[in-house]
Amino acid sequence: MAVPAVRRSKLAKLPPAITRPRTDRFTIVYTGSLYPQFQSLSPLVGAINALVERGAVLPQDLQLIYRGKDRGVWEE
Repeated sequence: MAVPAVRRSKLAKLPPAITRPRTDRFTIVYTGSLYPQFQSLSPLVGAINALVERGAVLPQDLQLIYRGKDRGVWEE
């Protein structure tokens, strides 16, 4: 019986957390589906508001982009 090969996680090769961002803008891009009766953007908006209130991110440095099929729901 053959011994399976060990496959290392590619996450182990990520850059260190202190790596400088490539831009000054904090961008979140969501590409999934939205289900209005089952999901809410409240946790995301709450987390973003907390960052702004702490001064960790300036509002003009935030960018939230949706690239999914439910654009109408997202824009609401």
